[in-house]
Amino acid sequence: QEFREDFSQMQSQFINLKIAFTNLNELTNLISSLTEGKKNILVLFQNNNELRATGGFIGSYGNITLDYGRIKKMEISSIYDLDGQLQENIAPPRPILNVNNRWFLRDANWFADFEESAKKIISFYEKEGGETPESVIALTPALIVDLLKILGPVYLPTYKVNLTHENFIETTQIKTSGIYSDPENKPKQIFADLVPVLLQKINTMDRELWPNLLEAIQVNLSTKQIAFYSNKSELQSKFEEFNWAGKIQETDRDYLAIIGS
Repeated sequence: QEFREDFSQMQSQFINLKIAFTNLNELTNLISSLTEGKKNILVLFQNNNELRATGGFIGSYGNITLDYGRIKKMEISSIYDLDGQLQENIAPPRPILNVNNRWFLRDANWFADFEESAKKIISFYEKEGGETPESVIALTPALIVDLLKILGPVYLPTYKVNLTHENFIETTQIKTSGIYSDPENKPKQIFADLVPVLLQKINTMDRELWPNLLEAIQVNLSTKQIAFYSNKSELQSKFEEFNWAGKIQETDRDYLAIIGS
């Protein structure tokens, strides 16, 4: 009797540990599938201060080429640079007609189901001259804010700014606006300069900080600050299994979904 409560707690912990190891094994396989071989990944930076169905307005995008997990090429630019390449005149969903009679990639995340939006985004990306990506990753500034909390401030000498988790959103919005954009007319360049610095800091950070980093990523995944799509069915199934695909769930009952675009 005196050991019953302790035994029940241990039994529960063993079950949770077994689930954790199973998830870790699945996660390892998922990361391996995502990075093995040569991969072309489209990254969308969504501004969640300007809401859209999948999390925010797509102000910037990144084209990343991976070679067995190593970044071989990374280009980050304004979405307007890409949209300027669109030759085809595509009619938008009716509500967009109030502001624009043409449909561009920047408004392609119109559908609340991320898979549906990602397929439309890929279609526009191809029409605007981009190489077909195998995967699409969308993320909001919330992830970068959380990374800065862990990694500490990042000083960017070109812009003479020290980015912290407290000033990141306000500073980057000022730096990327048309009023304050740089003379070379590359207002989104600050993101292109920041990302490699963040990756370098992650690569060299203390081992003690890894649990904090993993927790931050997990929180951002669970709150849908990050969403994944792959045109490879096996990989897409894994994203859905981990609930990272941003899908509208099937249900046998009615429900209310309010989508802001």
